[in-house]
Amino acid sequence: PRTTPLWAPLRDDLVAWQLRSGRRRGLVFPNYKGEPWTETDWGNWTVRVWGSLRERLGVGEPPYGLRHSYASLRVREGASIPELADELGHSPQMTLGTYAHVIPEQEIVRARQDVAERGLERLVGEAIR
Repeated sequence: PRTTPLWAPLRDDLVAWQLRSGRRRGLVFPNYKGEPWTETDWGNWTVRVWGSLRERLGVGEPPYGLRHSYASLRVREGASIPELADELGHSPQMTLGTYAHVIPEQEIVRARQDVAERGLERLVGEAIR
């Protein structure tokens, strides 16, 4: 298993989510047994939750695309490429070649505003429960 440091805005979002959901510790998204996901759990989530949520949000990314967003955001914040490579399970060269595109800050701000304006926080929150 790999662990990753939390980027400050993500940490803030998770703390807020924990307060709203009443979850104070443990895995953020455990399986139904409260354990880490298995391949079956991942496949079920991809079909049942991400598929329908993706359509309602108008998002074209498959869930694996979230990994690219994460890596790009970590590059944006100035993460060490060797450390990021270790988090992702790649060589530094592979990490730079695959994930070095950087998401401009204004796009992050715009995406957060879009979520708020469209009332999507509730939609996303319901989908992950």
